[in-house]
Amino acid sequence: MVRHIQPTGHLNYGYLHDEFKDKLEKRKVSLETRHFYKQESELYDDNEYENYTDGHSKPGIETGQFVKREKENGVSFQNGTCERSNSDEDFSNGEIRSFSKRPSLIFDDDCDIINKNFSAHLRKDSIALTSEKLHQLESIHRHYNSCDYDMKESKWKKALSNWKKFQLHLCVIIIFIALLAIVIVGWHFHHRSSKIEKIGKRIFFDPATHEIYLSNPGDTHRLNGEIGINVPTWQLPFHCHTEAEKATYTCLRWKHGAILRISYFERPDVNCYNISWEQLKHDLIPFDCFDLGADHWYGPGNQSSPFWPLKSESFEFSASMSRHFDAGTFSSAIDYHWISSGGSAIFVPNDVPLEVNWNKRKGQMCLIAKYSGDFYGGHTLENARLNYTVCSGKDAVTTYKYTRTLMGKLPKILPSKSVLEKPIWSARINSTIDTDKEKITTVLQKLKDENLKCSVFEIAGQWQKRFGDLEFNNNTVNNIFNVSDLATSRDCTLSVEINPYFDVLSSNFKEGIKKGYFIKDSGKHAPGIVNFRHEINAMLDVSETEASNWMKYKLGQLKERYNIQSFSVIYGEPYWIPYNPSFYASNLNPSTLREKFSEMFSSVVSTSDSDIIQGTSNSQNIPHLIPVPAKIAMRKGKLCLTGVIERTLALGIKGYPFVVSDLFPDGSNKRRRLPSKDLYIKWIQLSAFFPAMRYSIMPWEYDQSVIKIAKNMTKIHKLYVTGTVLSLKGDIQAGLPIIRPIWWVFPDDEEAFKVSDEFLVGDNILVAPVLCEDVTQIKIYFPEGMWSDKSNGHLIQGKSWITYEVNKNDIPYFFRVKVLSNEVALD
Repeated sequence: MVRHIQPTGHLNYGYLHDEFKDKLEKRKVSLETRHFYKQESELYDDNEYENYTDGHSKPGIETGQFVKREKENGVSFQNGTCERSNSDEDFSNGEIRSFSKRPSLIFDDDCDIINKNFSAHLRKDSIALTSEKLHQLESIHRHYNSCDYDMKESKWKKALSNWKKFQLHLCVIIIFIALLAIVIVGWHFHHRSSKIEKIGKRIFFDPATHEIYLSNPGDTHRLNGEIGINVPTWQLPFHCHTEAEKATYTCLRWKHGAILRISYFERPDVNCYNISWEQLKHDLIPFDCFDLGADHWYGPGNQSSPFWPLKSESFEFSASMSRHFDAGTFSSAIDYHWISSGGSAIFVPNDVPLEVNWNKRKGQMCLIAKYSGDFYGGHTLENARLNYTVCSGKDAVTTYKYTRTLMGKLPKILPSKSVLEKPIWSARINSTIDTDKEKITTVLQKLKDENLKCSVFEIAGQWQKRFGDLEFNNNTVNNIFNVSDLATSRDCTLSVEINPYFDVLSSNFKEGIKKGYFIKDSGKHAPGIVNFRHEINAMLDVSETEASNWMKYKLGQLKERYNIQSFSVIYGEPYWIPYNPSFYASNLNPSTLREKFSEMFSSVVSTSDSDIIQGTSNSQNIPHLIPVPAKIAMRKGKLCLTGVIERTLALGIKGYPFVVSDLFPDGSNKRRRLPSKDLYIKWIQLSAFFPAMRYSIMPWEYDQSVIKIAKNMTKIHKLYVTGTVLSLKGDIQAGLPIIRPIWWVFPDDEEAFKVSDEFLVGDNILVAPVLCEDVTQIKIYFPEGMWSDKSNGHLIQGKSWITYEVNKNDIPYFFRVKVLSNEVALD
């Protein structure tokens, strides 16, 4: 309710009451309805207020006290209140005052009204401002929430983007791995199917007829054969390999009969097939044959007169006999490796109990695995297994180089340089014929007098009282210590001939019997007896480790006591093993037994010295010398040296590069009469081109001219042969021969395959020795290339036969030369 405003002065303003009553009512309505709190800009100046709550100037009104700093027509506002002006003039004239730029009349109660309305306004304005601030805070909150949401949404989108990228990368990786796996699997099955296809192309075996065909890489040459001959043809096999093994080998099984496995492996120029038979039935003996065809074949043979190449004459060989006489090239080393001019090769490991039949079935060589013969009579063995490898390459040399690596053992070191340069001198003692106790010292003195070079001085024959004493007999060797010193003064090392036999009267026989160190008979209680050089002997059982160590200890004592450096091992004679022997170890065969002997004897000798071993097997890694006998036989009415070149070339094929030729190397008691002077000279000339030289017949047993020739050939040997051998160290360690057939350099020369009386030293020295006495003219075949005659310097065009005039005391040898831009250079 509006109250009348009473002036405080002497004037009476009552007369104004009625006049302005209606106006005041209207003013009231105006003040209440104009919503001053929503029109800040009209009532207050925003810049006239300060917020003293926090000390910072901000637009608008927040909380706290607000001050109006100026006065309007007598009415002042302090701390939110209205005060009436003290000037009466303003009211006496009855003029309308302006409040906040709005016209109004001021009465006594104006301040009260204004204060009241202003308070209401402030309340409403504060509520409005607070509401506005809340709206602002809500807006800010919504903004922050929006920012936070946007931030979270941005992080989520980024994480989602990264996840999608990861998924994409993962998909790419999975696809790549899948493609790689598909390629690998595809390549595997393609390679496998290709290999199966290759096997199918390279191997053809008909189980119904047992025929087999094996081809070389170019399919230009095939080796045909018939395998499983003892398997009934009416019985068909079934496959015994798994699907995974199909690409590796072929497996066929005859029920209750045998299992055949054929594996295939190849090199760029050679295809090889490993054929293995497992015997399931005792009486079904593995028996395979291959056609000899029109090729020339080379390798070991059992002919008493060896051939190169092997002739069509039939022979058979089995090392399982306790006695054999002349076993041809098998006498020197029992190893099975043949090669043909067409590039085919057959290799049989030495652990197979093999029997070889050559041309017994017309035009075929046959391999038979069986434990037959008196060697196996004293013990029971499992069913025999036949295992061998057949290779076919582009030519004989390529095939040989690869198959040689399949033989397993390769030479690691060479014999000492002294042995390769200077001759070995062997003085034989025979208690029946030679009664001169001074013979040993006489030979050493003669070497000094004639100024003959010496690498090894060997005491051979019966230097022991009894075999097995392993001690010098003073009745035959006078002062052995003096002999040892004398040999050392001549720059010779000392060697003695030994064997694994023990005479029943020897000093070591009783100890060996007591400890069971000898091979036993079939009853497995008493030692087996062997007739060695007409004496009754027991033989060391090298398969027993204690027996082998006992023998090595005895030899070590002998070696140390007399300064002996090497041994010459002799045991490959006709009666070499007891009948029906029984061994400490099982599953032995003649080849593995010989291998054990070679390993035992060589283990006692220093690596810088070399043994001479007659009768070995699978010992190509040992740098021992293999003796090659030079036998004298009648050819076309003349006495000739026979079998030397053929045996040497065959030993080279079998992997024995270090050979030494000798006359009468078998150590027989009865000394053969001396060969003619001419034939002896021919032998010296031939022997000089071998890796090592060995004299058992002394040149001074003839005359001074022979001594002179011996000296000259020693110089030639050292100058050309030793140098070549040392230069071939890499080839030797790869298993290649030193003495090579003349087709070695040009394996497509058909004429060279027929030549048997010439050889190459390395690749560049051609030797065509005169082998018969009283011959002054020979025919020589020169392989392709240009060759220089060392005797006169003439050049000879190769791939031709020539008739060559030879001096009685000369040996024809030639050097291969290179022709470069019309200039000739010696290789």
